[in-house]
Amino acid sequence: MKKETNDLAFCLKKVLIAGMPKESSKQVVAELDSPWKYAMRHFFRSFMEFCLPEWAASIDWAQGYETLDKELQKIIPESETGKRFSDMLFKVWLKNGEEKWILIHLEIQGQNDKELAQRMFIYNYRTYDQYQQQPVVSIALLLDADPKWRPDYFRLQNPLEKEKSFLEFRYHVIKLIDYATRKEELQKRNDLFSKVILAQLIVMETKKNLPLRVQHKISLIKQLLKLGLTNHQTRELYQFIDWLMTIPEDLMLTYNEQIQEIAEEWDVPYVSTSVRVAQIKGREEGRQEGLQEGEQKGEHKGEHKGIRMMLDRLIRRRFPHTVTAKHLHLINDADATTLTCWAERLIDAKTVDEVFAA
Repeated sequence: MKKETNDLAFCLKKVLIAGMPKESSKQVVAELDSPWKYAMRHFFRSFMEFCLPEWAASIDWAQGYETLDKELQKIIPESETGKRFSDMLFKVWLKNGEEKWILIHLEIQGQNDKELAQRMFIYNYRTYDQYQQQPVVSIALLLDADPKWRPDYFRLQNPLEKEKSFLEFRYHVIKLIDYATRKEELQKRNDLFSKVILAQLIVMETKKNLPLRVQHKISLIKQLLKLGLTNHQTRELYQFIDWLMTIPEDLMLTYNEQIQEIAEEWDVPYVSTSVRVAQIKGREEGRQEGLQEGEQKGEHKGEHKGIRMMLDRLIRRRFPHTVTAKHLHLINDADATTLTCWAERLIDAKTVDEVFAA
């Protein structure tokens, strides 16, 4: 029962983020290792234009860019990277027609790491050596809160003349904490990545004040809806913000009510948290039923009920003019396996009858 409920939650989540690029389930799981890895994958151009405008100006964005995750895995085994940081490799084309490989190392530790510079050097050289000596530009994006820690080079000293170095490798450092004094500017700007940085700064500042985080998160979502983005871009940016700016369960229900009002006002879908809210509501009801049926069984039943309510809501919103009472009765009476099947169909269904087809 528990596995079926989790499968259903995943399917509903896919429905709620419909409109994002189609990816396999394995890609989705791998991508969700880090919200910042997600941000760089989807907002790479915006990142370059905001943080490194001179470099961005030399790139031929008309040719797009490629993320080279498979190539990077050959260079950097997973056993070496662990879960402390993430690395990404992009290939871009310059306006003069040259290929350029950009290695972005996302340092997401909250403290200094003496091995960062060495890793930057090793990964840069491995990429250069593995792929026909393509020029590689390395960027370290540091998300920690220490303004003084910003290593930007790796140096090997001559063992015979210690005052001299015989190798020095330099890379570019972008320190997000540097933008903490520019929050007013970030709020006024209309570009996408300014909101990405603002979200990270808010997370850092509200670690001990989660009610304040809720207020800032709602304000930030209102800002993103005024940026003039496409629905596709809005979903992607919301997905990042909702994922990064986590909220505890005791505040999530109130937050969701406010987000729902915003979504209805702007006629845009709200995502992710709504699934979580359905589960929370379901568990709460399940706990009450659990007094008679046993707590664990009650929670499972409640989660199932919560997600069934969410599927009911999604069907109504997706097909407001064609859904009937018969369809809603089917949802109410269905078991977890059947609900999972219908949720999967809802992702691509063009009519309500396609969802419930036998």
